[in-house]
Amino acid sequence: MPPKMELEYYEEVREKMGAGTFTFDTATPIVQWVEEGKPPDSIPAARVVGGQIVRTRPLCAWPEVARYKGSGSIDDAANFACGRAE
Repeated sequence: MPPKMELEYYEEVREKMGAGTFTFDTATPIVQWVEEGKPPDSIPAARVVGGQIVRTRPLCAWPEVARYKGSGSIDDAANFACGRAE
């Protein structure tokens, strides 16, 4: 598939579905891992719309995924935990 078609497909999907939590900092957790010897359990990620954070989620180490705890806002990472996918 030509690159232009892939980009157009991506834009169409994003327009219809919105985007997930695509803003995150990987450098800080990696530096802490190297300097302090503690690997991150997860990396916080956010969806930003119009300069405002509208959703947060933990990015989990594979094979784990962010799983909803069952209560609270689905837009708040505090209501998710990393766990195995079913």
